[in-house]
Amino acid sequence: MPKRGVQEWAVSFTHDGQRYTGRLCAIRKNAVATERAREKMRREARKKQKQVSEEALKLAEFVMVFTTLRSKELSTRDVLELYRVRWQIELRFKHLKSLLGLGCLPKYDDASCRAWIQAKLLCGLLIERLMRRAKFFFPWGYRLPATKSLA
Repeated sequence: MPKRGVQEWAVSFTHDGQRYTGRLCAIRKNAVATERAREKMRREARKKQKQVSEEALKLAEFVMVFTTLRSKELSTRDVLELYRVRWQIELRFKHLKSLLGLGCLPKYDDASCRAWIQAKLLCGLLIERLMRRAKFFFPWGYRLPATKSLA
């Protein structure tokens, strides 16, 4: 496993009778992210009344991405960077899904589903814009000047 930086390994496996060949790209997480991942694993294991294996705890130190793209097409670093960007998009959708109740569609017709989702996304974007502006909103109309401590 990589000490620092990125690393990749050629791998292959079989699933449901189909053979897959590709690259496993990995980067080591920082200490905070590693501990957060391990704690999440332990919490989920406790809920299921199971033990987390030492191997799983060790693997929690890394972000690993499998790809079938050849290194000529996309470097290991680029694979991991694309995954990082994709993860940000996933987090965004998760946030919008919870904020706007996008868990299940109350529509069955393709056109009405599309319109419903677009309306929800528009609401989400408007809410976010309002929230951003609210950070700088002062109910009394101006910022308070810096004052000396009252203590």
